[in-house]
Amino acid sequence: MNRYGQFACVIQYIGSDYDGMINPSNGFWTAEEMPLFDSYLEKHAFNFLNSEKAQSLEEFNKIKASDIVNRFTKENTYEFLKRNF
Repeated sequence: MNRYGQFACVIQYIGSDYDGMINPSNGFWTAEEMPLFDSYLEKHAFNFLNSEKAQSLEEFNKIKASDIVNRFTKENTYEFLKRNF
């Protein structure tokens, strides 16, 4: 949980032009690798949600790993663009 008691999975997203990255995350160089990147993130989200650290999360922040990844990689960016452009 963040210090403001917000739903943590709606305030973060990837900022990219989807044309390659300057400092790629673990070798995910372009949008072509996004499905692999999603899988990589989901594995880590799942492991975190099943760890002792996750026990301190507020109930509204305990969502499925796949939902976390979908929000982080797609939905949050889309919602940001709808609100601001």
